[in-house]
Amino acid sequence: MSWSPLRSRARVILSIPLALLASVVGCASALASGGPDAFGYTWLASSEGGPAYTFQIPVGVKALELTDDDFETVPLGFDFPFYGDVYDEVEVHSNGALTFGRGSALGANHSCPLAQPADPSIFAYYSDLNPTAANPSLGGVYAWTEGSPGQRRFVVEYHGIPRWNVTGYNQFEVKLFEGSGRVEFHFLDLLVDGDVHDNGGTAAVGIGGPDGLLVVSCDEAALSTELAIGFYPPCEDLDGDGFGICEGDCDDADPDRSPGHAEVCNGID
Repeated sequence: MSWSPLRSRARVILSIPLALLASVVGCASALASGGPDAFGYTWLASSEGGPAYTFQIPVGVKALELTDDDFETVPLGFDFPFYGDVYDEVEVHSNGALTFGRGSALGANHSCPLAQPADPSIFAYYSDLNPTAANPSLGGVYAWTEGSPGQRRFVVEYHGIPRWNVTGYNQFEVKLFEGSGRVEFHFLDLLVDGDVHDNGGTAAVGIGGPDGLLVVSCDEAALSTELAIGFYPPCEDLDGDGFGICEGDCDDADPDRSPGHAEVCNGID
C-alpha cells in the first residue's frame, strides 16, 4: 500500500465539515477504574467520574475505504503523545483498533489475557469486525479532526459495523485529545445478536505498547450502551511542587505557582 493515495484520501476526509455532536447522558456500568500500568496510564469509566458520554454522528464525513482485516493511515492534524513518543498520524484498522507505526493490518484474532503489543496500540473494541458489511444507512468507519489549535480532537467512529457473520451492528468511537494525550472510548450500541458477542463478549478493550498494557476487559460482556471510558497518561510534575499540568498546575516550570499555594496579592497567581 503506497503512502500518497492514503495521505491524499485522508486530507479529503479531514477537510470535510465537522460532525454533528449528539450528547447523551451515559447509562450506569459495572466498570469503574483501573491502572496504573507499567508506564503510568490509568482508566476511568463515565459511571465513576470519567468522561461524559457523547456520540458524534458523522454528517458530511467520507468513510474510510476499509475492507475486511484492513487498515488505513490517517494524519491526526496535531502531535499526539502516547507511551513516551509523539505521533502525527495513526493507523485505523478494520477490527476496532488504532496503532502507531505498525505498518500492517491487525489480524482478526486475539487471545485472553491480552498480550502486550509490540506497537503502541489502542484497542477500542478489538474483535473480528467487517466494514464491508456495514449498515447501508451511514454504515462505515469514519475519521476526522475537529476543534481549535491547542484543543483539537481526532475522532474515529465505527458506525454500524457488524462482527463477521453476525447480523447486528456495533457503534462506538475513539477520541484522541491534543495536548493532554488523553484517549476516550464512547460506546453507543454493542448489542448485536443477544448472545456471546454482545457488550464486549468477544472483544478486547484497552491500550498498550512496549512499555505498558492497560486492559479494561477481554472477551467479557462487561461493557454497556452509552458508556464512556477515559485513559489518562501519568501526570508529570516538572517543577516538583506536587502538581502536574493535568492536576491543575498553571505553570509547571515554576514551583511557586500551583493549586497548593495560598492566593496572595503578589502578581503571580
